[in-house]
Amino acid sequence: MKNLFIIIAFLTSYNCYSQQFEGDWTGKIVIQGFPLTLDYHISKIENGFSATMDSPDQKSFGNKVKEVIVVGNEINLNFPDYKIFTKLRCQNDSLIGNYVQFGKDYSLKLSRKTSESKGINRPQEPKAPFDYQIEDVKFRNEKDQITVSGTMTLPKGEGPFPTVILVSGSGGQNRDEELFNHKPFWVIADYFAKNGIATLRYDDRGIAQSEGNFAASTSQDFAEDAKAGLEFLKKHKLVDTNKLGIIGHSEGGMIAPMIAADDKSIDFIILLAGPGIPIDELMVLQNNEVSKANGLSKSIIEQNSTLNQKCYAIIKTEKDVSKAKSKLKKLFSKSEMSEIDIHNTINLITSPWFRYFIQYDPKIALEKVKCPVFALNGDKDIQVTAKENLAGIDASLKKAGNQNYEVKLIENKNHLFQTTQKLGIDEYLENEESFAPDVMKMMLDWIQKIK
Repeated sequence: MKNLFIIIAFLTSYNCYSQQFEGDWTGKIVIQGFPLTLDYHISKIENGFSATMDSPDQKSFGNKVKEVIVVGNEINLNFPDYKIFTKLRCQNDSLIGNYVQFGKDYSLKLSRKTSESKGINRPQEPKAPFDYQIEDVKFRNEKDQITVSGTMTLPKGEGPFPTVILVSGSGGQNRDEELFNHKPFWVIADYFAKNGIATLRYDDRGIAQSEGNFAASTSQDFAEDAKAGLEFLKKHKLVDTNKLGIIGHSEGGMIAPMIAADDKSIDFIILLAGPGIPIDELMVLQNNEVSKANGLSKSIIEQNSTLNQKCYAIIKTEKDVSKAKSKLKKLFSKSEMSEIDIHNTINLITSPWFRYFIQYDPKIALEKVKCPVFALNGDKDIQVTAKENLAGIDASLKKAGNQNYEVKLIENKNHLFQTTQKLGIDEYLENEESFAPDVMKMMLDWIQKIK
């Protein structure tokens, strides 16, 4: 779960010489004096190009470029749904032009990213040769009529193997749950395959190679995609259907109980920084803790907390979206937010995903979960705070009469389960560890103990 931020989504169009556009690009736009980094990843495909876009400052990664138009020496990267249009031209080894959002124009220059410019070390990222099986797969969500793309990682041998499906946190994620140049799901899949457990990880709908409209979807829609993945696994000859589980991170830790509450064929779930308290309460806590870590004063934190609570109350009680927008605009007009920030924030928090999310209470599903549950949180997590959420999960599972669960507070771990002594989101990028080995071993040991 990420901080509330101004959403910027992107779509890309291109049709030029592959050597001009293909590759990784980075640049910045400056909004109200603040630089915002934009990274584009452009690949050549049979009929032209494909691309994804990252906005690392907003913790948004792997956004599928939807519209790519290339005319001669120019490439247009557009996201019409969000009124975002980018027009660039090749000049030497740069792409130069303009980025337009909601009619506001910003200069943009993209330069190629080199290994030196990336300046990032990720020692845990798996590297070939691999001592296990890797299988690219597709499965169908028949309810929503979309095809989801993913990767199965299976141990060597004939199987069948204990198997988990990995469900990512909020925001559009690819199958590796790629964040801050980390690939935690790939790291987990690699570790499990080497230790006898198969995994399925997949691109969120509308992201990378999966079909669908991410921006118009809710957590319930994402749960349907995970259910489709589980149905696919139940038919796979190398999957042990008597040891089939879900590992969900953050919002994925909310989705896992939603599925397990109704599907009695799920043998276990692992919740990595999953929510255990009403989401509106969680978000107030999250904003407060992140603000503290960023050095904001107590008075400002209290003001923002009050504003957030009023904002969430409007979203929860006003069912008419246009009326909610009007009330929110009136509320935010009393703040120090700029007009464009108000516009973007209102669009984000009245989106289908946020409206569903902020009204959700995890106990509704958790109180119905009977299968084994392992819930883990790091004591340095300032997004899904460990104390409150683990207590909520524990209380709900007790009420469910669940006889086989464990909640575990892990010292010196943040929201991404990196080992750290720090509090702060900047740590995610700076930390070279993608996912703590001791946490992977905890999950492995727990799965192996399940009867």
